[in-house]
Amino acid sequence: MILEPLKESHFDEDELNRIKKQWDKIKSLLDEMKYGEDITFEAFLEKVELTESQYIETIRYSLKRPTLLLKRSPSEIRINNYNTNLLKAWRANMDLQFVVDPYACAVYILSYITKGQRGMSKLLETASKEANAGNKDIVNRVRHIGNKFLNSVEISSQEAVYLVLQMPLRRSTREFQFINTSNPDERTFLLKTLDKIKELPDNSTDIESDNIIKRYQRRPCKLEELCLANFVAWFNCVKDKHSDDSSTSCNTTETSDDFLLETDLTDNVDDDPRAENNAIEDTTEYKLKGGMKLVKRKRAKIIRSVRFNKEKEPENYYREQLMLYTPWRNEQKDLIKDCQTYQERYQQVELIVNSNKEQYDCHSDILEKAIEDFNENDNTSDDPVAPNTQHINEQDAAAKTKPSELFGCFDPGTNKQHSQYDLFDDMGILPRHNDEEELVQNRLNDSDYRQLVRSLNVKQKEFFYHVLHSTKPKMTLWHCF
Repeated sequence: MILEPLKESHFDEDELNRIKKQWDKIKSLLDEMKYGEDITFEAFLEKVELTESQYIETIRYSLKRPTLLLKRSPSEIRINNYNTNLLKAWRANMDLQFVVDPYACAVYILSYITKGQRGMSKLLETASKEANAGNKDIVNRVRHIGNKFLNSVEISSQEAVYLVLQMPLRRSTREFQFINTSNPDERTFLLKTLDKIKELPDNSTDIESDNIIKRYQRRPCKLEELCLANFVAWFNCVKDKHSDDSSTSCNTTETSDDFLLETDLTDNVDDDPRAENNAIEDTTEYKLKGGMKLVKRKRAKIIRSVRFNKEKEPENYYREQLMLYTPWRNEQKDLIKDCQTYQERYQQVELIVNSNKEQYDCHSDILEKAIEDFNENDNTSDDPVAPNTQHINEQDAAAKTKPSELFGCFDPGTNKQHSQYDLFDDMGILPRHNDEEELVQNRLNDSDYRQLVRSLNVKQKEFFYHVLHSTKPKMTLWHCF
């Protein structure tokens, strides 16, 4: 029979406590049963003092998803699921079970496909936390995470061949694009090429390369009502070969060097069907300054963003919603308008936000809850599908690794040069003497520093200069009383 999980809302607290005690009693008795102990199901029910209906009710209490309950004797609790006819034909070990949860089945299959990457994901997550906690600059953060990945990843021989031959490991029918919706002062950007920087005036501070947000801000007037999400999803920015614009504006460039690496400048495949709900139907191309043009895509990209938590960071959440799903030109002024908070502005344009959001953010609450549950359960969704296989995997993970007698000579661990590889070597970046020095966060600028010094009284200034002159010669020890 197929049993559904018990709906706890149909029982009061006393009944749930009673059922829980019954389940503990059943589980305790099954754990105490030894090999060779043979009792009937009726005798088992007498020991736990339950009727068959109460037993089934208690079993349903322990379930989290629909489960097939096989008719077996109590002595078969440590025997894998089997089919009598298949067992006679196969004459080997088997672990069979009807799958009544498609999601759990998909998770189980994917866990085998990505089995080698499970530990890698945790390692990179730890490396990311270490990089953020270590107070490093952005270059050394990338270096720290990259080295962790290169020195720890396990790949198959087939994957190694594909990487060496520079063959694509995957193909997809949709492209995706990340939109950095963080606060402007928290965003990381790429510098323009050195040649472009040399062409700038000496007093120019415009050293930031072109990116998605900057291109959206200077979109044509015909796209005035287009929100950032629609702009990124439906338009590519490419070179206009027929443009006569010879402008060398600092905001645009005729080379792809000033574009962020995650931006794909190539158009989508030609055989993509045109979407039915095109926002712009009068034309598919729009010219931009600097010899560039916007080309309407035939199939929208999948967009991704930071996705701030509404409960933990409400203001950032509402600012992100306004940034993605309302039209704007000036990020500092247009998003908040005359309101005091982003939440207040969001409430004014909530209908516009929801209208633009529905095609990109479907069932977001359900997905976030599923991801949260998945992380809390530590990826145990495949346990009920094949519990014996899961048990074997846990035993293999707990066992110590042994060097291969046949392929031991290929073990990179025997060569420290391979196990301690630094990706900066391939990039041609020489290590600096201050790479391991921690940055001083919230450092005062010179004008604020001098202003504070000028505000000191006579006694404070005497002590300040005493400390300053004592630390400059790098004295090893000094005391002030």
